[in-house]
Amino acid sequence: MPQTEPLASPLLFRAFLALVGVTLAVQTAKFSGLVGSGPKVLVDFDAFHIVGRMVWRGEVEDAYRFAAMVRAQRTLGGADGSMPWTYPPPFNLVAAALALLPLGAAYFAFTAATLGAYLAVLRRVAGEHVSVVLLAIFPAVIVTIACGQNGFLTGVLIGLACLGFLRGRPSAGVPLGLMILKPHLAIAFALYAVAARRWGPWRSQP
Repeated sequence: MPQTEPLASPLLFRAFLALVGVTLAVQTAKFSGLVGSGPKVLVDFDAFHIVGRMVWRGEVEDAYRFAAMVRAQRTLGGADGSMPWTYPPPFNLVAAALALLPLGAAYFAFTAATLGAYLAVLRRVAGEHVSVVLLAIFPAVIVTIACGQNGFLTGVLIGLACLGFLRGRPSAGVPLGLMILKPHLAIAFALYAVAARRWGPWRSQP
């Protein structure tokens, strides 16, 4: 019987990349103000850029004050609603770097770079099954691109930590330490390290 693997075909992977590219282009145009009209509905990346500008103005503490953060969002033309800033202070450094660019350019640079790194790490983790995995997570990928969330960045760190753990490498602790950007997502790794007794020197596995 002939074997077929339609879900793992290169054509599916190329179709995925094409749809992702179109979504990224459309969202970059929106963040740049080239398309769309009416009150702006703020999303995650808007908050990143707002807080980044607060850092450079020496007002980053206002990001953790609900009323001050709401006022800052209104100056961006946001519609009614609010996005409280709950990220730990280390993530403010990422936001500050993003604020060095205009909103549209910062969104494109951040999303394209983290998405590219995410796909590279995912390919290492999933191997020949990467197309099947991409099909399963496609809605989540599109939503993350649409709002400029940092899910790709945390996905890269989690993926690298997984690869390090599987290969018994001490370097797994580096991406795990960087998960201070979203520490609650690293709890499972901490529990695994304790259960597997991997808090001491490790030996690399072939």
